[in-house]
Amino acid sequence: MIDAAAAALAPGLWPPAGPIEFPAARLEALPAEVALRLLGRAVRSVGDEGPVELGKLEVLAAALFAPTVASGGAARFRRTLAGAVVTRAGDRLVVERAPARRGRIAPKRP
Repeated sequence: MIDAAAAALAPGLWPPAGPIEFPAARLEALPAEVALRLLGRAVRSVGDEGPVELGKLEVLAAALFAPTVASGGAARFRRTLAGAVVTRAGDRLVVERAPARRGRIAPKRP
């Protein structure tokens, strides 16, 4: 089912750094487990910070599909997970590699 959903919503090859784009309403219309696994597959495919933790993925999906975000109440939704950034603007959901983190800033010396 996940392969079929991936082919229907984001056909073609998924580039390693993304972006992978989905129509958000169609992803949300899938059974919850299928949508969660497909989102996890996209994050895992693009991210570069290790495995996707299920609990964190579930929190991300819950926030992503919350009524205020889904109805367009928020101008844009953007979160990171496992080295990927997930952005929802209107009916477009984009998963791409997160920008590199800045190095630690050394504390100021007196």
